[in-house]
Amino acid sequence: MKNNFLFCNNNIIFFRNHSLKIFILTLLFSVNVNSQVSCYAFAESAGSYTALSSSTNVFSSGWNDNITGAISIGFAFNFNGTDYTSCFVNSNGYITFGAASVYGNYNPISSGTSSGSISAFGRDLTNNSSPIVRGVEGSAPNRVFVVQWNNARRVSDPFWIFSGSAVTGDNLNFQIRLYETTNQIEVKYGNCVLASDVYEAQVGLKGASNGDFNNRRLTSASL
Repeated sequence: MKNNFLFCNNNIIFFRNHSLKIFILTLLFSVNVNSQVSCYAFAESAGSYTALSSSTNVFSSGWNDNITGAISIGFAFNFNGTDYTSCFVNSNGYITFGAASVYGNYNPISSGTSSGSISAFGRDLTNNSSPIVRGVEGSAPNRVFVVQWNNARRVSDPFWIFSGSAVTGDNLNFQIRLYETTNQIEVKYGNCVLASDVYEAQVGLKGASNGDFNNRRLTSASL
């Protein structure tokens, strides 16, 4: 069963006092001919959130329902048994490998035609006058490719085109981080304010098929 990322309390600050949770997904096997994302191990820890000090805009401050072409990772990253040197960013909280996502896909763990997805906050998101950026930290062979969402907001009722609007009061800051050599996947959440508990998001991994997934579920604000 694919679970959504569910927030249950009103007006919560996801990580109080600028603390955060780090979701780390690490492949259990270095060689796996028939890889599945269900073979990734999961760990959770608290730590500090540091925004990119040097970055390039993926989407400028007016983004909404945007998808990139292929973006260079800067090194070979092995996801689900395949090496990739590029990925595609969807402004709705996730990246894909092999192909760009379909326009309007707000459920990257449940559906999609790419070779794989990493979702940090997969749902209809919109800007709050801040860009989505990317960058590479460190030096070979220990570089980290980072995609960073700044001050994002959820959109209410994304499939009801005439009533969907940005959720006033939302402020979401998070990163997807890909590690060279270790092929570790890390999702970091910074200061996140959620003004409502009714709009869910998907968090986790999807493989080449929609039946191959590894996702997380939050059912309280005390993550």
